[in-house]
Amino acid sequence: MTVEYGVINIGTVSFPSDPARLSIRNTVSRYASDLGIYIYDSSVQLGSFENNTLTLNDRPVSLPAETVGMLGSDSRYSGNTDDRIHVFDQDIVTAQTWKKLDVPYYMQDGSRYDIDAALIIEAGVLLEFNSGSKLQISSSGSLKAIGTMAAPILFTGLEKTRVTGMASSFIVVTALTISWIM
Repeated sequence: MTVEYGVINIGTVSFPSDPARLSIRNTVSRYASDLGIYIYDSSVQLGSFENNTLTLNDRPVSLPAETVGMLGSDSRYSGNTDDRIHVFDQDIVTAQTWKKLDVPYYMQDGSRYDIDAALIIEAGVLLEFNSGSKLQISSSGSLKAIGTMAAPILFTGLEKTRVTGMASSFIVVTALTISWIM
């Protein structure tokens, strides 16, 4: 399927006990003046998101943090005006993996992402944090991010300037031990 000059808006009015289920495969979204795909409700469950192309839009995808793990790494998200996956704040309550994509994940301005489940970040992932945005790992959550020399994981600020004192974006850890593996 090809969608041109329009946005694929995905939301639901269903109850959390009966979420909407959707699979998007082999779809092209292009020429949207805003978003290629906008998932605005975490009760939407993507059965699969495979072999899609989101290009020539203003932005490829905007979605809640809880649904990021549903994105397929075999899809193409580049070639847009703003080549980033826009992640808006929401608690991560389901164990998931954020996959390496061909564009970075963008953590929105002032957003707080509470990690209350196991979150794995694949090698090669780039996360850009805007001013005041942060990941917060609770005692029921965990973060596993193991990069390699060839595919490091990068947590970076949107503004590429050196900061003295407190950083404008950060990771907050509560009741968790962090071990650095070199």
